[in-house]
Amino acid sequence: MKKNLLLLLLLLLLLLIGVVVGSLIYFGRAVVQGPVNQVPLKITINNWAGFAHAFVAQEKGFFEKNGVKVELILNENYIDSDKLYSSGQADGIFEVFADTIRHNIENKPTKVVYAVDYSDGGDVIIGRSDLNYPHGLKGKKIGIDGLNSFSHFFVLTILKQANIKASEVELVVVPALDTLKALESGKIDIGHTWEPTKSEALAKGYKQFDKAGNYPGLIIDVLSFSPEVIRNREADVLAVVKSLLEAVDFLKSNPKESIAIMAKAEGMSETDMQSGLDGLRLLDRHDNQTAFSYSVGFESLHGTFRAINNFFKENKITDKILNSTDYIDPQFIRRLQ
Repeated sequence: MKKNLLLLLLLLLLLLIGVVVGSLIYFGRAVVQGPVNQVPLKITINNWAGFAHAFVAQEKGFFEKNGVKVELILNENYIDSDKLYSSGQADGIFEVFADTIRHNIENKPTKVVYAVDYSDGGDVIIGRSDLNYPHGLKGKKIGIDGLNSFSHFFVLTILKQANIKASEVELVVVPALDTLKALESGKIDIGHTWEPTKSEALAKGYKQFDKAGNYPGLIIDVLSFSPEVIRNREADVLAVVKSLLEAVDFLKSNPKESIAIMAKAEGMSETDMQSGLDGLRLLDRHDNQTAFSYSVGFESLHGTFRAINNFFKENKITDKILNSTDYIDPQFIRRLQ
């Protein structure tokens, strides 16, 4: 009798252990895949080839596979995407790293969770072909995508290297995709833009004078969320980052299918999408490990941060020496190593 009772207790104990272990495995997987939250994470995104693999993650079911619902809110212009996030209508934003820092300065707490790409020939300076560049920029009207934005940062960096003061030119706020219209109307003489406007302007005889690649590491694109979203939906954010990295891998192994998805989603031709991708370097899992490390130079977000901080100080946007660790959250990339 006692022997049977002990055997029964042993079987019950083994059953209990099995349930516990199974639960740990299940919930451990849920941490990686993300829980199925019925409220989608709203992420605002603009027309930029470097961001477009997010639509591959959506179309190929990577978000769903990893257990997260995502609503990608597409805006044609970067400035509109920025306004949507700043007003609290989106949980996250695909943006340029300099604007992540600016959001914090403007009392919109924001942290980087994923490094998307380095711009090379994606961000360009295009203008009238008769311009003497860069020393002939004095007195000229230069289009920037927004004041105190990464576009402003880019143009002022160019002017500084040419020993031209900002007061010696006229900076005009022009959404990057409206640059061609602004050139044709005479609103600006030269401006900062990207695809598809880059190809459209070149086709009409305007000239490319400069590109981000001439200033390595200056423009790095990232995915950012508010600290509140990161805190309350940590598993979902992890699932988003995991899905995007899977989309990068899929793009590399299936470029034709991926570019078709990306071009359709962003309303541009496959040729323009390919041209946009050719002008940047998409960052994979290994690249992100470097970006979130404390490596020396612009390949590290912390290295790029110092240059951006100096820009904000010189232009009196802030008088503080900012701490990069307040803006860069490495936990998600580390957990996916």
